[in-house]
Amino acid sequence: MHSVIFALLSAVNATKDIAYAADAVEKHRLDVYAPAGAHNAPVLLFVHGGGFVEGDRRDYNGVGTALAAAGIVVVLPSYRLYPQADARGAAADVAAATVWTANHIATYGGNARGIIMGGHSAGAFLAALVALDPEYLQALGAAPSIVRGLIGFSGTYDVRDIDPEAAPPERQLIGRYFGSSQETRAAASPITYAAKLSPPVALFCGGVDDAPACGQRDQFFAALVGAGAIVQMDADASATHTSVISNLMRAGTPEQQTLLDFLRKYAR
Repeated sequence: MHSVIFALLSAVNATKDIAYAADAVEKHRLDVYAPAGAHNAPVLLFVHGGGFVEGDRRDYNGVGTALAAAGIVVVLPSYRLYPQADARGAAADVAAATVWTANHIATYGGNARGIIMGGHSAGAFLAALVALDPEYLQALGAAPSIVRGLIGFSGTYDVRDIDPEAAPPERQLIGRYFGSSQETRAAASPITYAAKLSPPVALFCGGVDDAPACGQRDQFFAALVGAGAIVQMDADASATHTSVISNLMRAGTPEQQTLLDFLRKYAR
């Protein structure tokens, strides 16, 4: 077992704590995991989850290592969490990391014209918002076309309605993070930007204890199909909201196979 782990690590070059913004904000850092000797490899910018209030890129270093060993250049950014930032601020962070990737990833062996955005849970929301709402990349002088595709794992994509049965602290967080009116929450919802010209999208959820995410997946899928976008949806009947991510580290799982197939098709 130790020899297998050593071989995996020796096949991957990890460069950590790279600043993607010109400031001293600790969360404005990212890590790059690249196959040893990579040249023009597919690129996955993967945004961590954590319910918008916790989590960090370092929690996903196993994902970066495993996918890099499979031939992918993986970029893992951190972003500001609530209450340091609301949804728009966190999305702006992810957009800045995306622009950094487009400008610098060739140095790490990645194809700057083949960037796929992905994320888990809250990270899937942020990746989808940046990939579909052109405002975030255009604000940084970048063309939305630098994103060649989007893959979301157990994400939230529609925050227009606040659950009237939600506990008061949760309702307060939703209002402060996404907006106090349905109009502002619509502007923060990736589903609002489903369009024929959206990049190709893949949506994934688990079959165990992941019903809210699967419901969101279904709604987003229907909106994208209705708009004429290229979209697919998949699930792992045996996976939970959490294990869809641990399964990305294991060869042969539906999660990893879906991701690799999507990258091979669109990251070019």
